[in-house]
Amino acid sequence: ESAKEYYSMGWDTMEEANTWSYHGINAKYTWTLTEGAANRAADPFTIIDANSKYSLSIYYDNYDNQKERAVSPEITVLPNSSAEFYVCCSGVWLYHGHWNMLVNDITAGTQDLIINGFLWAQENAYTGPSWEKFIVDLSKYAGHTCTFEFDYEGCGGEDVSIDNFKLKQQAQSE
Repeated sequence: ESAKEYYSMGWDTMEEANTWSYHGINAKYTWTLTEGAANRAADPFTIIDANSKYSLSIYYDNYDNQKERAVSPEITVLPNSSAEFYVCCSGVWLYHGHWNMLVNDITAGTQDLIINGFLWAQENAYTGPSWEKFIVDLSKYAGHTCTFEFDYEGCGGEDVSIDNFKLKQQAQSE
């Protein structure tokens, strides 16, 4: 089946990155654009997309707590949609500081935790560091206005990079 992309965020320019909002409690270690993966042992995202310039990354703080959020603009989710994105980190330290992916359903007034990075790493015996592709079914949100959120929370955890966030609508079977 074919899919039509109707939203894309590659974090490849500051102008593009600034369409999202960034919130947090740690002024020193918050979301930033990096040319390579935050985890220096990993390959840059250009191994997947040669045209990629930057990734959205966060570095862990050994001493202070972090609760940092990257939030998309409001987007109306089309029927038969999925979210697709890549994350790069090492699974070893996610217990101390980890990433989550959430959907804020503005229409329904709810927030759903879609992926807990620490639990995902445990369930999949993920050690990394490598770029992993995630595909999330958004059927539940069809016709709803939503924001998509990446959170990083903890202290002394793991560097995390995110790239190539897309919303795609699958062609309907006839």
